[in-house]
Amino acid sequence: MNCLLAASPFPPVTTSTTTTTTTTTTTSGGGRGDPHIYTLGGEHYLLLGQGSFSFWRFSGVDAEALCGNMWKKAPVDFQIYAHYSTHSSWTKGLLLVDQSGHQGYGSRALELTSEDCRWRSKVPGGTSWHMVDEAKLISDGDEMTAFKLVRSQSQRMHVELLMKTQTGWKNIGKLYATCKPGYHINMKMTMFSKEDVNRVQGQLGVVHHSEYRRGGGAGLLETDQSHQRTDQEFLLHKDWVALGGSTGASVYLKETDEDGPAVLKGCSESERAIAGELCVKFLGSEEAVPNFQESMEDCVFDVCAGGGEAAAELAADIMKAF
Repeated sequence: MNCLLAASPFPPVTTSTTTTTTTTTTTSGGGRGDPHIYTLGGEHYLLLGQGSFSFWRFSGVDAEALCGNMWKKAPVDFQIYAHYSTHSSWTKGLLLVDQSGHQGYGSRALELTSEDCRWRSKVPGGTSWHMVDEAKLISDGDEMTAFKLVRSQSQRMHVELLMKTQTGWKNIGKLYATCKPGYHINMKMTMFSKEDVNRVQGQLGVVHHSEYRRGGGAGLLETDQSHQRTDQEFLLHKDWVALGGSTGASVYLKETDEDGPAVLKGCSESERAIAGELCVKFLGSEEAVPNFQESMEDCVFDVCAGGGEAAAELAADIMKAF
């Protein structure tokens, strides 16, 4: 009996997932706006670059399932890719790929782009992509791992990444994303175990090897002047389809890319003041937003960088909606 393909009931979509960890903690990281990357290790920097990057990868641990009277194991391998486009490096695409223990069966995937801001899914071995508009468990009978799309109280969908353990289903992390068609995506990853956080690789990883690039254009915020990276070690020289994405998304992302290096736009004092008023309009009071000052600086920077009102709106959404 092949336990990887054996029929096994998954947790209902409406039921919370059991979390089993050694050291319980809630840690978040993500990317928003231009984008400003917040790692799970607490670093904050501005990305300068275009292309598809390894945003978050979780591996180095086995999922376990009972097969008859024996426990069978399969290596877990979840990956999240982000595609940044334009000279300002806005996030235009997200791709979640699960290659856990499939042993040649292919991978399941979830995809989101700023073209229409709608989640799409594909199962292992499949060639077609399907729109996902409702809460749903993305699986194919593989009892080891799964994606689970869940609606929050604000009616936005987020993705839970699940793996099977001897004590039940474990929620490795939750990916939250806000998106406005024709603009960009903001995302946040929340994890619940210190041990799991330490296994993460990619841009959100605790250990970051990129060196800072210092400097910047006139009028840039000081925090972003002194914390800039190109993340070349996470840049993937592969087409979006080769990573597991759809042909349609690949065409769209190529259309949004621009020739030449990333360019940071300056911002005059008067422009910064106007941007500040716009950010306050959406972010609200200091009490309503964690790390308000840092969030305000990021928001003002993004509005000045050409994001306009949409940048302020999406920044508020990712901080308040989930």
